Amino acid sequence: PLSGEGELLTFTVAYVKPASFSHYRDYAIGIAQMREGIRVLAWLDIDDPKKVKPYMKVKLEVVKREPEGFLTYKLVPIK
Repeated sequence: PLSGEGELLTFTVAYVKPASFSHYRDYAIGIAQMREGIRVLAWLDIDDPKKVKPYMKVKLEVVKREPEGFLTYKLVPIK
């Protein structure tokens, strides 16, 4: 089991999206190193990419993506 807490190592913002994601606004994807040492690639739950900084603390959450209805992960900044 993972604690869910980690540190953002790097991220990118997708301005040009594949057709299957064209209905989403621009989004960010990040890689975080979890407290247990593994690295996770997931969507970043942010409103403003300018506020994201490498090494900021994040929490890993499972979310249901709509309208597709599939489960995925997201990284949420810890304030």
